[in-house]
Amino acid sequence: MIDFDVVLKEIGYFGRYQLFMVCAALWCMVPIGSNLSAVVFLAYQEDQRCSVKELDAFLVGSINSTTDELKQLIIPKIDNDYSKCSRYHYNAQSSNYSNGDTCRNGTVDCWLNYTRAVFNNSEQFIGDCDGQFYYDKTVFVETITTEWDLVCQRESLSSLSTAIFFLGMLLGSVAGGNIADRFGRVRTMAITTALNAVVASLCSLSPNFLSFMLLRFVVGGSAVATLIAMSVYIVEIVGAPYRAMVGLQLGVFSGFGYMTLSIFGYCFRHWRGLQLALGLLFLPFLLVAPLLPESPRWLFTQGRIEEGKRICRKMAKKNGRELDEMVWRKAVIDSYEKKHGNRILFDMCVEPRMVLLLVVMTFQWFINGLVFFCLSFNVGRWAGNPFLNNALSGLVESIACILVVPFLHKVGRANTIVVALFISGTFLILNEIMKIAFKNSEGGNGRSSFAPNC
Repeated sequence: MIDFDVVLKEIGYFGRYQLFMVCAALWCMVPIGSNLSAVVFLAYQEDQRCSVKELDAFLVGSINSTTDELKQLIIPKIDNDYSKCSRYHYNAQSSNYSNGDTCRNGTVDCWLNYTRAVFNNSEQFIGDCDGQFYYDKTVFVETITTEWDLVCQRESLSSLSTAIFFLGMLLGSVAGGNIADRFGRVRTMAITTALNAVVASLCSLSPNFLSFMLLRFVVGGSAVATLIAMSVYIVEIVGAPYRAMVGLQLGVFSGFGYMTLSIFGYCFRHWRGLQLALGLLFLPFLLVAPLLPESPRWLFTQGRIEEGKRICRKMAKKNGRELDEMVWRKAVIDSYEKKHGNRILFDMCVEPRMVLLLVVMTFQWFINGLVFFCLSFNVGRWAGNPFLNNALSGLVESIACILVVPFLHKVGRANTIVVALFISGTFLILNEIMKIAFKNSEGGNGRSSFAPNC
């Protein structure tokens, strides 16, 4: 067996050919980042109320003519804001005020007088919307929320679709590593990327909410499988001094994916067009994939020595270096080390200190993922322009992953983690304090300037 680290030292830890390989592989992270956070716009929740045929027809014809009084006679107020899930019900047919037909194409004053008369001379009660809703649609023409009425009693279905998507990510995390170990890093990236392109595009044709959830489940699993194969690939082809820097570029390109999502969301205001564009975004990598060589480290572990040597020679040549026969002699691992190399995980699980470290780091990953996705998936609920908010969220992620590199080398991993967690926790607590202090400062527009509760 060949010790690739010995050969890599002669090839160059991070030469220009490795730079090409890393950048080409990292392109996958742009569509992955866009699709992981796509629910921000796919399920964007517009302001809505109960659908009232007369009021809706008038709003379509005279959007700027409505008055608060007209709304108050039809939609009740709850906590100083119009109810989103209830309306006044009354039997207008039983009243003596039947001039509604004459006002159907009339002015707002006619509608107001008619509705006021019916309201004052009929018994009314507050009931639900009977499954009929009117959406603002100033941001998007159609989302899965507006198309399938995922509001009020059905609002939990939107959260269910996100949970199903994360279930796909979980299964993709479990299977992705095994697939990459068996079939190779590049082949796994190519196959799962092609699957992403097909399934994400088909998702735009979903005839119902159930099919949408199932297709998003597959997208979540295949996207994470691509991510795992890619992350392993880029750290395997560079030397140890550069692995932290290269690994952090996943976050940089993920941020680019968020910014790309904002651009696509701004251009495609119907969720089906947006989903199709996000699916096609995977295709450029399929043009680059044939140019990527397989990871020599993986080839050596599979016993494909000659193929691994050929790729190593190519890498060295592209970096302006040559590999002589002496390098291969020094890189040979004896049979004992090869036989006992797989005991590393077992030894780690037996050592108490390593077990504690594993538990702590797993918990930290859980907390980081919980907070990260909570903030990312709720960008659409923030006050302001949702496209700008999402783009800034991605920009912050990219900048953070770049700025943290020198801290890792100068301050150390553990100290950097402690400081970052302290800063994050402090601002999350301050966010909640400010939200309580200024809970009435947002007026009633349904959006918050502060991060929402998860």
